[in-house]
Amino acid sequence: MEPLFCPECGREIGTQTEQCPHCGKKIISTLPKYPTFGGPRVFLLIWTLFLLLIVGLLVTMFTTQR
Repeated sequence: MEPLFCPECGREIGTQTEQCPHCGKKIISTLPKYPTFGGPRVFLLIWTLFLLLIVGLLVTMFTTQR
């Protein structure tokens, strides 16, 4: 990975830095912010799909003719 430089003082800074350690200028990340996978909606969706799968399996098991 190529080094990053402070736009204010021009000195090299770390990639995870929020501000320049030399001059104190805030560094705005040019990397895109992607949405994270998680939260209550995703948890609810996964459990709903799981329960539907279980119900479907139970219905199939008890309604098949032998």
